[in-house]
Amino acid sequence: MMNLLLKYEGYPPAVVAALCLHALLLWIIFEKEFEPSDLVQIDQPMYVAASSVKQNPQQLRRIEQLQQQRQREADEQRRREAEQQAAREREAQAQRAREQEAEQRRLAEQRQQEQQRQQAEERQRLAQQEAERQARERAAAEEAERRRLLAEQQQQAAEAAERQRLAQQSEAQAAENNIVSQYVSIIHDLVQQNWIIPPSARCNMVAVVEIRLTPVGDIVSNTISQSSGDATFDRSVLQAVDRVGSFPEVKELPNPVFERNFRRFTLTFQPQDLLRC
Repeated sequence: MMNLLLKYEGYPPAVVAALCLHALLLWIIFEKEFEPSDLVQIDQPMYVAASSVKQNPQQLRRIEQLQQQRQREADEQRRREAEQQAAREREAQAQRAREQEAEQRRLAEQRQQEQQRQQAEERQRLAQQEAERQARERAAAEEAERRRLLAEQQQQAAEAAERQRLAQQSEAQAAENNIVSQYVSIIHDLVQQNWIIPPSARCNMVAVVEIRLTPVGDIVSNTISQSSGDATFDRSVLQAVDRVGSFPEVKELPNPVFERNFRRFTLTFQPQDLLRC
């Protein structure tokens, strides 16, 4: 319909038909011969037709409607293009968002993988440290056990050696004590034989004499280390030692035995056989 209106410049078919009929009448009229005096001077019809067309309200309304339609179509086209552009931008933005999200997921996966790798390395390092620590502890325990056993063996050996030394020392001491006892008995008998018990002696009197000898048995000194309480009794004891003079028997003793037992020794005097006891 719009094409038809444009074709006839906004006129309906009836008007077009009327125009055609008038044109036919004009053609018939102008085909006849007229005298110049019969002709009437009129304005150019094209100008009147043009003025009539421009002044046609119906045509103006239709042209305005057409322009509005075209404007609406242009607006619609621009709207569609804007929507398409917005859709493309939204799609591009969505694509960028998807790409960014994908990149973030990739980075997150990389971080997670890196974290897992670091955790695995840390676990491996801790496991290795634990294994090394346990190995060191086992080695230290084995070394401590070895040292304990060695110390125990050394202790046992030392105790055995000490027991043996003590046994030997005990045996030597017993042998030495036996020898000393024998020589003390000899010396005591010699002094006892030369002791003249004074009349003032009593059963409860006891005098201890300290005697110092040389290795050949000579008497260096003899003194009372414990008095009986009776001067006569004490003096009789010293006189008995002086009467013996020397003890040559000690020359037969080993020097260590002499030094330990007879360089300085004591004799106890107590009247055992008095009738008054």
